[in-house]
Amino acid sequence: MSNKNITILDIAKSVGVSKTTISRYLNGKYEYMSADTRERIKKVIEVTGFQPNKIAQSLKSQKSMLIGFVIADIESPFSSAAIKSVGNAMLGTDYNLIIANSDNSFEREQEYIQSLLGQQVDGLIVNTVKMNNPALISLANNGLPIVLLDRFVNDYKFDISYFENDRSVTAAMNHLEEMGYSHIALCTQPHEEISPRNFRREIFLKRLKKNRVENPERFVFVEEDEELTINNIKRLMDLSNKEGKPPAIICTNSVTLLRTVKAARTLGLRMPDDIGICGFDEWGWASELGLAGMIDVGLTTLTPSMQELGKHTAELLLRRIKRPEASKKEIAVPAQLVVRNSTRLKKENT
Repeated sequence: MSNKNITILDIAKSVGVSKTTISRYLNGKYEYMSADTRERIKKVIEVTGFQPNKIAQSLKSQKSMLIGFVIADIESPFSSAAIKSVGNAMLGTDYNLIIANSDNSFEREQEYIQSLLGQQVDGLIVNTVKMNNPALISLANNGLPIVLLDRFVNDYKFDISYFENDRSVTAAMNHLEEMGYSHIALCTQPHEEISPRNFRREIFLKRLKKNRVENPERFVFVEEDEELTINNIKRLMDLSNKEGKPPAIICTNSVTLLRTVKAARTLGLRMPDDIGICGFDEWGWASELGLAGMIDVGLTTLTPSMQELGKHTAELLLRRIKRPEASKKEIAVPAQLVVRNSTRLKKENT
């Protein structure tokens, strides 16, 4: 018998249980069956190669078995790694992802969400472009399962999996201060509506104020292109040259990290003797590909696990779909400080 013609009734007869029991097994409802029954059903399904009719299942359950995933910028290394990690975490769940790229546009984000709702998705994963997002709050209040990926929304508690910020930035600053750098700056992309960048900036400024640094805002560089990055580094070097000690820069994500390294090279600066550079590796290339260790002297990074972020994100959404009344959860994924030679200042320079 072809496995295309095998029905739930055939499986039920082979196992010696009712069709209802097989249906419960396929829908993950194991409360009313023994472990032995579950194992026998599993073995018969494996032997026969039975494939449940997904369309019929979705019609019966009134579920599409589709998850919408709206990402802010699909061209960024973070986004592609996030899509891969969430997709891997969804394998074996019977859910399929529909990916939409908002291209850093709030209007496009809203358009894609409406399009996904039109496809009757069972839930949304959103890497939003705005912290002020009443439209997303309205959808959540109306019962749509939503999980945020790494970016918070103001004035509402969503389920979210995100990279931890406070201890990460503090660890980087502790390290740079121990190395004896003169001035420490923070490089970020525009931060007003992006919570991770905003949080990291606030933590950085709080530390400078604690250290009684005058006018700490001047050490936050908002960077949008290579020319601006070069000019910011020049300004930082002028400040530090007066003290005879090199400065250091913390970058808030992998884009600014690589851009800052390139700008330092353009200016002929050596790491760590002329300048120290470190930053967030938000997509795991340091740990997975080893590139941070291969770039000349090696880059000091704050490296969280993208696999862990994707796993938690998927689990949170599946939990929200299954238990709409459950309390909201926020899961922080830590970022380990990996010290390499880009910030390992020699004693004679301190």
